[in-house]
Amino acid sequence: MADREALAFHNAYDIISFEKQLNIYWEPNIQSWFLGHISLVHVINALYTLLFYPVLIVFGIWAYKRHREKYTLARNVFILTAVIGLPCFAFYPTAPPRLLSGLGFIDTLDKYQIVNYSSSLSSALANQYAAMPSFHFAWTLLVGISIIDIAKAWWLRTLGILVPLLTLVSIIATANHFILGTG
Repeated sequence: MADREALAFHNAYDIISFEKQLNIYWEPNIQSWFLGHISLVHVINALYTLLFYPVLIVFGIWAYKRHREKYTLARNVFILTAVIGLPCFAFYPTAPPRLLSGLGFIDTLDKYQIVNYSSSLSSALANQYAAMPSFHFAWTLLVGISIIDIAKAWWLRTLGILVPLLTLVSIIATANHFILGTG
């Protein structure tokens, strides 16, 4: 376990180095901006929490009940991304920025009392070293694309655009994922 943890931190620093080479190491600046607006930190914490499981569940039920053929396609893409992503977590464990406190990152979910990752429930539900790739972003992007494809109402299509964008901002601002893990 200690070797896996050391590897996860090593991989995180490799990601940062690569992002610096690509000139996309923006995570500290994005989080710093949000930390200057504590009311927005509470908003992004809530978005991080609410834009994942609840959105996936509501979308799944809606698509299954009202758009079965589109649901089947979306379900298959979810499964495919899991088949790709889960081995990444196993073979390339990556610590999230929030655990890299030496670089100035703050675990906003813990500090502002939304999620305690060290609790037994959180430990059972969350892989601490699964920052690459981001299922939070990939799956909400898939939901957004599916909503845009399925929905006729302008407000649902707008929601299909907003959900992945807000998720992207929240996963970076809360220091839970790297920009590179969203691409």
